Order: sequence, then C-alpha cells, then structure tokens
Amino acid sequence: MSSPCNTIDELKAFHDIDRRIYSRLVIDLRLEPNQSKKVVAFWIRLEIRGVKDFVFMILPLPVQKLHALAHEAMTFLLYLSQAPSYDVDKDLPLMLSLVQPRFSFWDFYPERETLISEIEEIKTYVCDIAFSDIVPTMVQSSRPQSGFTQPQFANRRKGFPSYQVLEAPSVSVAPNFANSVQVQPSVPQAATSSTILSPLVPSSHTKGRFLLMNFSKGHHVTSEELQEYITRRFGNCIESILMKPQPNMVPPLYANVVVRSSSDIQRILGGKETAIFRVNGKQVWARRLD
Repeated sequence: MSSPCNTIDELKAFHDIDRRIYSRLVIDLRLEPNQSKKVVAFWIRLEIRGVKDFVFMILPLPVQKLHALAHEAMTFLLYLSQAPSYDVDKDLPLMLSLVQPRFSFWDFYPERETLISEIEEIKTYVCDIAFSDIVPTMVQSSRPQSGFTQPQFANRRKGFPSYQVLEAPSVSVAPNFANSVQVQPSVPQAATSSTILSPLVPSSHTKGRFLLMNFSKGHHVTSEELQEYITRRFGNCIESILMKPQPNMVPPLYANVVVRSSSDIQRILGGKETAIFRVNGKQVWARRLD
C-alpha cells in the first residue's frame, strides 16, 4: 500500500487518529491487538471507500458503544470469509446508523476477496508499523482478572452434563478446575469500564483450553442456552464457564469457557482463528484465548 510518508515517525504522525482509536481498543477495552489492527484497517478502508472521517467520528464514543462497534467490525470481517445465509445487516446496527448515507454488508460481499486483501495490506503496511509502539500492559496479578462479560459460551439444560457457572473474580483467586466450577466474588460496582470489558487471562492450568465468547449487544445468550448448544453440537467438552456480571443489572456481553482438551478448541472453531454461531437466533462470536 503506497503511503505519503518516508519515515516511521511520519507514518505515525500521519495516522495519529488511527493510533488513538487503536490505543482505545487495546488499552481501554483490552481487546486482542492483532484483531484490533484488522478492525482499524477495516475502518481505514471505509474511509478510502468514501466514508469521510469515520475514525475521527467514532474516536469519542463511550466505552460500551466503541466495544460494540469493534465487535460489529469483527463480525463483518468474519462473515466476509464465509457464506452467510441470512441478513447479516441485522448484526450490524451501529454500523448502519453511523455510516452515511448507506451501509450494507451486501454492498461489500461481491468484492470480498479484493476487500480482504486490501484490509490485510493496510494492516501489514500501516497498522503493524504505525502501532508498533502501542503495547497494552498486562493486568497486574494483584488486580482482579475480569472475565468476558457474561457467559458467551456456556450451554446446558436438563439432561446435559452438570456444571457450575463462574463469575469473574474481584480478588485474585487461583481457579480450581476439576469437575465443577468454582464460584468467585462478583466485581464491585465501582469497577472501571476497562475492567468490565477485559477477558480473564488463562492460567497455566487452562492454557490452550480457553475460549472467549462474545454476544451481540442487546442479544444476550444465557449460560443454559450456550451449554445446550455446545453440548449438542460438540459433545460433553465444557469443563467450566466463567462469567462476569455487569453493573446495574446490565446483561453480560461475553463469557470465558474452559474446555476439557485443546482438541475441543480445534473442533469448536473448525480450525480457524474465530467462529460465529447462532444460538436460538442470537449471534455468539468465539475465539481462542491463549
């Protein structure tokens, strides 16, 4: 991708707004850096396509709305590589409201191969370089490691293997994953936005067996629905589900799921980096959390 910049410092200065939105994604929201770069690359591609000052427009969005918008962007990118059989636009309400005069997934789908290539090029030649010095700090061990807002990956009903639902810890507690899930203290009301939205960090006991599951805002999936869906489709593979309550009784946006084997991760994601499922008509986005 051609650039008017001759040095890395010039590239960073030219993409100052893009750097700031990326910083919000990986530092304020604690989203995964590689996925966040793809999201920003997609937003830059929207501007190239003619959506004027899109990144500048979304930069001041509140945390919850920006998180939802980033999730919609990841959903958009994931569906580009698939063959969706339903109206994807229903899962992109923020994009539809923010992009004027009109936005639709189906306007991009016919040129998906070109678009995927262009986004990857922007990520490689702009984002990987211009964002190289923006490194999210790891959560301190003394601080609570909050979980995906509520269980986005949990499933069970009567007749399915028993399990217990974990809430994200508000104090540092070493998880004990045996046959049941340990219940941990809920996060206090005063928890910060970034704490609310950040996933748990897998421990040495769960490394390679940790899934992060996201809900679409306004389409909460219960732990029972998730347990039932996963068990019916992939068998008895869930070891534990960790979820974190939101303040003010707001439905959770994500969940952490520990499966019994790393091979279960491969089966659930179909060997891909991410996967999208529809549980009772509601979208659940899943990815490995290493």
